[in-house]
Amino acid sequence: MKLDVLTNDEFIKLATNQTKYNVYIINEWIKRFEIGFPYILCSTGEIYNVMLNEVVKDEFCDKFIVEQANKLRNK
Repeated sequence: MKLDVLTNDEFIKLATNQTKYNVYIINEWIKRFEIGFPYILCSTGEIYNVMLNEVVKDEFCDKFIVEQANKLRNK
């Protein structure tokens, strides 16, 4: 399957329904969202976990995810 032809919404749905680690999905996730799976950075600058369907405060995220989020916030 060509992941790069999917819309972000289609890709998120596909990625969150995976039951096994898939390096192709992880690589495409990083390429699209520039932050580790299963997180995206909301337009408000908040870290959102698409698996939990909720915003996660920085203090509850892994240090690496917060570093990635800060880079995106400063773009």
